[in-house]
Amino acid sequence: MAKLSGLIGAGKIGTPDKSIVDAMPEAPTVSPAQNSLSDQQEVRMLESSIALDSSVMQTVELPISSIRPSPYQVRALADDEYIESLMNSIVSSGVISPIIVRKIPAGEYEVIAGHHRVEASKKLGKTTITAVVKKMSDSEAACALTSDNFIRKELSDYEKYKHAKLLKENGFCRSMRDLGSVLGVSRQLIGFLLAFDEYPVGAKDILEKNPTIIGATTANEVKDLAKSHPDIFTEALEQLANGKIKQNQIRKWVEDHFKQTNLRTALRHDVKITRPELGVTVKLAFTAKEAKIQCEGLDIEALKALLEANLDKLIKKVAT
Repeated sequence: MAKLSGLIGAGKIGTPDKSIVDAMPEAPTVSPAQNSLSDQQEVRMLESSIALDSSVMQTVELPISSIRPSPYQVRALADDEYIESLMNSIVSSGVISPIIVRKIPAGEYEVIAGHHRVEASKKLGKTTITAVVKKMSDSEAACALTSDNFIRKELSDYEKYKHAKLLKENGFCRSMRDLGSVLGVSRQLIGFLLAFDEYPVGAKDILEKNPTIIGATTANEVKDLAKSHPDIFTEALEQLANGKIKQNQIRKWVEDHFKQTNLRTALRHDVKITRPELGVTVKLAFTAKEAKIQCEGLDIEALKALLEANLDKLIKKVAT
């Protein structure tokens, strides 16, 4: 049986009682066509991380309408294909293992493990679902859910960062050691994951849609570029997401484009022409090969006509 790292801090979770764990039924065999961890295995792994106490848990049939997703769940639900396969499994065999929830105010319940089963049951039109209800603090709930997600192995490093950030910002883990203990990884990896904190908003928006494009090691290696050249760095991640560059090419791409930007800036000239009687200011920005004009109320057709009529004066003859 998989064992998760002990949870720490105010919401410490101990080792499960051996007699209770041994009494658990073995999880059914998962075919290669199924997800790498079945929902039954998900429950067993989470249960193995939490001290089971019969005085604080009960199995009940809950109305699905009373169940809410966890605010500590940073993973997106699996794709439609997986949800559909889970629906087929529920139709043929039912929900074999109960979901795990905790009670929250207003008579509602928050999912700790089983978000996919809840979603599949909703799509099937089910009105109730079997659940194990546990008394858990916010800290225990967040740490248990995060540990469960980490052990599933499908998380990208960016998604792992989001979990670590959530635990840190909510005060559930106060140090790198605490984070490493809860997540079952080294403090060095935690440091690499937190490098994503240095990324500009635009870059994080790209990673929200493409969380697998960059790993923690590379993220840490290029965080200086994210801070010093945020706009160009964001462009680089866009190139990475579109498959035009690779992770190990990010630094060169940013540095090359930074040099080009500096060169364009050095050759650029800015001119302002003010006409008080018209109440306007014309702004010109130009290099040897391009020009940009800004002005309120600009008549584009008139400008075009003036340019066409005066090209011989405006443009030097190009040598042939």
